[in-house]
Amino acid sequence: MSHVPASSPGNGGGGLPPTASPFPNQPPTSTHEGEDTQMSTQSPHTLEPSAPPTIITTEPSPFAGHRSLPIPVPSTRPRSTSPLPATRMQYRYLGNSGLKVSAIGLGSWLTYGGQVSPEITYQCIRTAFRLGINYFDTAEIYSNGQCEAVLGMALKKLGCARSEFVISTKIFWGGNGPNERGLSRKHIIEGLRGSLGRLQLEYVDIVIAHRPDPDTPMEEIVRAFDFVINQGMALYWGTSEWGPQQITYANLVAERLGLIKPIMEQPQYNMLNRDRVEKEYLPLYRDFRLGLVTWSPLLSGVLTGKYLGSIPEGTRLSMPSHVIVNRIRHKLVSAPEGQVIQDKVRRVVAIADQIGCTAAQLAIAWCLHNGRVNAVLMGATNPQQIEENILALTVASRLTGEWDAVLEGVLANKPELTFNYRDA
Repeated sequence: MSHVPASSPGNGGGGLPPTASPFPNQPPTSTHEGEDTQMSTQSPHTLEPSAPPTIITTEPSPFAGHRSLPIPVPSTRPRSTSPLPATRMQYRYLGNSGLKVSAIGLGSWLTYGGQVSPEITYQCIRTAFRLGINYFDTAEIYSNGQCEAVLGMALKKLGCARSEFVISTKIFWGGNGPNERGLSRKHIIEGLRGSLGRLQLEYVDIVIAHRPDPDTPMEEIVRAFDFVINQGMALYWGTSEWGPQQITYANLVAERLGLIKPIMEQPQYNMLNRDRVEKEYLPLYRDFRLGLVTWSPLLSGVLTGKYLGSIPEGTRLSMPSHVIVNRIRHKLVSAPEGQVIQDKVRRVVAIADQIGCTAAQLAIAWCLHNGRVNAVLMGATNPQQIEENILALTVASRLTGEWDAVLEGVLANKPELTFNYRDA
């Protein structure tokens, strides 16, 4: 089968030796020491074998005030058309639990129930499942609940056993009423009941607090999530975009009261957003074995290179009235750092060409390469995107110390860890 390029939506992170990876073998995020299982999945796409990055030049940046960065010279070798050997899906333990999730999960923000028809949604779910993806993420707010509804219909039509897939949904924004948003006990219970009805499920595997709620006491939040788990409405709970202090507080409250602790956090993580995953959460991996399911590996498509020079109509960043999309578009187009970001993206695209993969595959692989990450959520508006981007698993295995060093030189944003005064 010939290679079919597919544009990718952006959906849903101490000193090292010079040749070491920025993501060395780190302590596991679960009690199961490094136990990843794999399943062989065939892909019709191709990937050119990579060579070490031997041709690197340095040029002055065209943007005033921006220091020079290494510029990889794209390979001139023709792209291979031979079939890629079987891609193996990895299954990783989620945080401090016995639950295994596919290393790549399928997210649904701004796609299913809205941008994508129910039939295409079914085709995406079927393709993902065939390729070994067992983890699907949604939220009560996505397409005002329609996302959960079409996802539930697709899973029912697929006819697979409940034990074969993992579902997470997120609770916070359920409507406009005074008790239809936030993390009150009332909304957590009622919101999750509504999600289960739309998904046509007896329970979700993971219920997630979509954002922190400073107006609700932490004890009330923790007790409510403990309650829905004990009632059989969910198996685990987690958080999304919570700060380290809030996650710590939730764990300490749960420990003090003998309640169930959160097992995971769902933060944004990509080449241009690193601090929270790579710096702020470090104590949480050690103290609570915090699990990570990261979203936006492509930064709404920015890291694919599709927005270099302009924003095409019909793409995610062309959406006129979404608060998060507006923020990303402003930063890319209007803010002073926009040209610096585009300069970095051009270099990432060039590196991907040298490796022999797409920029989207490289961006997802870069996230997977971090040993702290249990799963990366990718988005897809058609099955071809899933078939293409799942090859990020193969690309991740090729990110040697040499390629790591090249990428770090281009990104130039590796978080500086807190200084340990014992080393003074």
